[in-house]
Amino acid sequence: MSGADVIDSFNRAAYSRRKTVRSYSELPIGLFEAERVILERLRPELEGRKLLDIGVGGGRTTPAILSISSDYTAIDYSAGMAERVRNRWPEIEVYWLDVRKMKPFATDTFDFALFSFNGLDLMNHRDRLQAMNEIHRVLKPGGIFVFSSHNRDGDAAKPAWRRRNVRLSVQFSKECIKTILWSPRHLWRRRFEAHEEEYAILNDCSLHYSALTYYISLGAQKNQLESVGYTAVEAFDANGTRVEDDSTSLWIHYLARKPGATGAEKPPSGPYA
Repeated sequence: MSGADVIDSFNRAAYSRRKTVRSYSELPIGLFEAERVILERLRPELEGRKLLDIGVGGGRTTPAILSISSDYTAIDYSAGMAERVRNRWPEIEVYWLDVRKMKPFATDTFDFALFSFNGLDLMNHRDRLQAMNEIHRVLKPGGIFVFSSHNRDGDAAKPAWRRRNVRLSVQFSKECIKTILWSPRHLWRRRFEAHEEEYAILNDCSLHYSALTYYISLGAQKNQLESVGYTAVEAFDANGTRVEDDSTSLWIHYLARKPGATGAEKPPSGPYA
């Protein structure tokens, strides 16, 4: 089995487990702060438009996106996740579908696509580019792509005790204990890590070191988006503040456009933090 296949095998298995599906279903409904800021800024442009929620998970983002437009479609590559969302919101279209091959959707279908909670980071480099190209394909000219990704310049992949600005707390102690308990799994899986100039694929602590996660710096991610064909790329920290460089945020949120419509190469007007 190739390294790329190992990554897909590990991650698909980790996110299809009943325990994982249940934990995602139990996440509080609502947006992260950066998502809230970005979507409020985009709301006037997206109201009533055709919206796609990729990697919908347990439906955390569903009510917020539905409040913008009822023309809403959700997909997830975990059958269990898709079924949970379909049962909770039977009025919406939910597909068990891989973002890398969205054959049910014609080219230039959606005005907006959201891939939240770092879902794009669960693929190897080749498949990540394929997914970004496929999202580009299904977006209309001028369509908007918003997603989050792990910051390679941040501390997300480090053990709790090696992170900057550490504060002693019950949560910190729990994280340290979990890291030690699951270290055998981590030591075995880390042999599949990749450390490249543009990106890294790391076995971080998510899902008890079950997954392999893609990390990329802000500058490299902007270049990657532009190489695929996106324009007007913007980056935001966890508070929704626009940033040009960031070495502190664990994740970074991105907003990019598919060019083609009049004025599409320019960011939408409106306030942002």
